[in-house]
Amino acid sequence: MIEIGDDTYGKVAASLLDALGDGYYYNGSMDVDGVDFYSTFTATLIVYREPERLPEGRTVQVVSDVVPVWWEFATVVPGKGEVLNDFSFGRLKDTVMAMR
Repeated sequence: MIEIGDDTYGKVAASLLDALGDGYYYNGSMDVDGVDFYSTFTATLIVYREPERLPEGRTVQVVSDVVPVWWEFATVVPGKGEVLNDFSFGRLKDTVMAMR
C-alpha cells in the first residue's frame, strides 16, 4: 500500500483550489506525481463559500466547505501497475481549508 504524504496532499489541494477559481462546483481530474508513483485524483465536488472581509475593506467569497459527490485517488507504481493507497478525502479537505 502506498502512503500518501503531506507533500502530495499539498499538491492536490493547491491544484484543486486553482481549478475551483470562484466556482461552486468541480468535476474533473488532475495528475499528481509522487516519489515512486503517480496518481490521478478524479472528483465531483460541491463547493460552499462564505464572505470574508479583507483588511482593506473588500469582501471576497472564500471556500467554507468542500463536499464530495464522488471521488477517486488512483495510484500506479511503474512496473507494478495500480496499487492501493491510504488517501483520505477528509485529510485533503483539511489541507484545502488550511490553504484557502
